[in-house]
Amino acid sequence: NGSIDSVSIENGKLSYHVIGNVNPKGICGTGLIDLVAELLEAGVIDETGRIISIDELEGDAKAFSNRIRENGSQNEFIIIFKEEINNGNDIVLRQQDVRELQLAKGAIAAGYSVLLSELGLTENDIDEVLVAGAFGSYIKTESALRIGLLPKVDISKVKSVGNSSSVGAKQYLISVSKRKESDRIVSKTEYIELCL
Repeated sequence: NGSIDSVSIENGKLSYHVIGNVNPKGICGTGLIDLVAELLEAGVIDETGRIISIDELEGDAKAFSNRIRENGSQNEFIIIFKEEINNGNDIVLRQQDVRELQLAKGAIAAGYSVLLSELGLTENDIDEVLVAGAFGSYIKTESALRIGLLPKVDISKVKSVGNSSSVGAKQYLISVSKRKESDRIVSKTEYIELCL
């Protein structure tokens, strides 16, 4: 409760949803991905991931000039002003937050790039991207594609499959045909080392 889990920007206005519909305390991963994708689209974050300074804002991005402030040598973006939530602190997106998201995104991108390379394929050859886990259930596909967290495929090819390991384990236990299918997949599966 209290985590911002989704963010959108429409007509220069920032909107967000908070888990539990309580006063926000911070932002979780899905909210961070949305926020960065929206700020990138709005021109508040540039293509390198830098939160730009007030004097660099152009066009519609100028609507956010009151939300950008300097913090040392870097800028930060105020998501929610402390006056709005009587919390004592603004909730902000720091440049370091963006850099950490870029590191995670880079690791994921490196993983699927290595797998594609090993198979002699490109992103154009991908028929389907399955996003698993609880995180995958709540992530906004448009945002993940916008920041490059997922391969560059048509949005229709991306599917959230929820807790696939739990579902698969249950199917394996109760279905002979699913058990045979699983055994067939295991026999063809190869391990690819990503840390070389």
